[in-house]
Amino acid sequence: MINVPMIYSPVTGTKLSSLADPNHYRDANLQKWHFNPWTGSMRSTEDAHEDPFGKRLQETYFPGAALPARAKGTMTHTEFDALVGETVESIRKLLTVKGGEYTGPGDDRLAAFKRSADLAGVAPLQCLLIYMVKHFDAFATYVRDDAAGKTRERSEPIDGRLDDTINYCILAKALIRASA
Repeated sequence: MINVPMIYSPVTGTKLSSLADPNHYRDANLQKWHFNPWTGSMRSTEDAHEDPFGKRLQETYFPGAALPARAKGTMTHTEFDALVGETVESIRKLLTVKGGEYTGPGDDRLAAFKRSADLAGVAPLQCLLIYMVKHFDAFATYVRDDAAGKTRERSEPIDGRLDDTINYCILAKALIRASA
């Protein structure tokens, strides 16, 4: 069990106003940990169900925690590689789970974009762009807030927004390839 101070709320994924001790947090809050409190990334439903209070989270889930102090704004090659691995795992899970939810009857993985495009009177690729821009706009707000030193509660952690944006890029490639 990790005893490194938490950065994000394991319940909401939002950045905490101050670092929190995970053991004290577990004792005071009996809510399921849906987010990794060291990265802010969403945990899989299965992982959160099997380990609701994050007692089995390992250091590999938050690269750099056990490494020597480094200058703020830098990242080692090891940390970057771990981030890439974590991101690929996260987007793969999201694509699988959401793919099952959005495909609907039949086997067309892109059906949700076609149905929504028909309803809106636009092309499926335009529909996808509209969905993707929502996440990019949230990221733009995050960047502006960060530059201004402003913090706010967010409906979704920024890592989740970025993972969704990556997934929309993959889905755009799929739409383009399917229409060729």
